Amino acid sequence: LRFIAGAKPRLAAGPHFSLSHGLTRVGVALGVSADIGFDLEELRAGEGTPRAEVARLARWTATEAVLKAAGRGLRDARAVRLDDDLASGRFDGRDYGIWPVHLRETALAHLAAAEPIGRIEIVEVVLPWG
Repeated sequence: LRFIAGAKPRLAAGPHFSLSHGLTRVGVALGVSADIGFDLEELRAGEGTPRAEVARLARWTATEAVLKAAGRGLRDARAVRLDDDLASGRFDGRDYGIWPVHLRETALAHLAAAEPIGRIEIVEVVLPWG
């Protein structure tokens, strides 16, 4: 791993990656050619999460995915502009595509990139102790 001041960690020979975690899961997104950002948030267990909370978390995961794709931190969150449908966003003069990542009903996630992404493949691994 290379750690460059003011930027996100990088693998010297690629691929691009973005990491996110909640209380019970970890997600990693890998990009062959596009610098990507990925964020996931877990929903409350039980009888369901209120619609307003789901909408708020969806906006948040899209915002944080854009920030991660840009290599920036949470203190820049207010500068991210998202379209109403969360399909695209703008940050620091650059446009980003945003894609929902469909996980189990207990989590929300988004992937973002400034470059086109050809294919998204989701692989879920459930560990025997989890």
